[in-house]
Amino acid sequence: MGLIDYQIKKITGRLIKIDPIKIIQSDLKNYNKLGVDFNEGIEVLKEIFGIDFLNSVLSFKKGKLSTKSYQFILFASISKKYNIKKILEIGTYDGENSYVLSKIFNEAIIDTVDLPDKEIIKGSFGNTINSIGLKKHIQIRNKNLSAKNINFIESNSFFLPSIDNQKFKKDYNLVFIDGNHLFPEVSWDTFFGYHQLKKNGNSFLIMDDFLNLSKHKIYGKGRIENNEKVSIVDVYKMCEKLKLITGKDYVTILKTHPDKNKKYVYPKKLKSLAIFKF
Repeated sequence: MGLIDYQIKKITGRLIKIDPIKIIQSDLKNYNKLGVDFNEGIEVLKEIFGIDFLNSVLSFKKGKLSTKSYQFILFASISKKYNIKKILEIGTYDGENSYVLSKIFNEAIIDTVDLPDKEIIKGSFGNTINSIGLKKHIQIRNKNLSAKNINFIESNSFFLPSIDNQKFKKDYNLVFIDGNHLFPEVSWDTFFGYHQLKKNGNSFLIMDDFLNLSKHKIYGKGRIENNEKVSIVDVYKMCEKLKLITGKDYVTILKTHPDKNKKYVYPKKLKSLAIFKF
């Protein structure tokens, strides 16, 4: 990136100035707001998976965590404080998240939903799946879903309320929304997930890939990048609408902490998980 291009990106808001130390401190406090502890989550992961897993899957190298690892840290920290017996995940992809959930919550039942095989390549990860081949993708997914406490539901999430052979009982303690992040899919996924929660004051609805658009105006009216709409726009709008109609606010947890020496970052680097507690 040339100096002029760099300055233009700062002026237009495509790069934003941050105080990384304050951001990290604020994020750790958000864990506390949920009644959980960031460092406890890391210790749970180390105990369950060992350092080799952390190095290979979570990129726990030189003290630097990957985006994916923060998601797992949140789940692990929740496992220390809350009695999670049943989990719904909308958006299985390769099953790695389901696998990790099955180990963290080894006494819980995990229902994970994804598109039928014939529809996967048309979904939001179609290009990625095509690059390795559908057969290979399914092999990886099926291996990750082999744990006895994982139940794979092959369906377009639009049809979940009317699946004949799946009896949903509105008894989930944790719902993770990680399907297509665009409207209308994110709306019906959230609607279904919300109505399947147990709602005892200790249940969680977690939305993936959230970015606070009120702070980052560049995304406010929608944005096209790489010829595709940026999905974080609709996730933010869905969270704000759910907050409005339920009267429940949400807490955000960063998907990665910025480097402590960074002064400017792209707004998308501050993507978060948005967590509602019902």
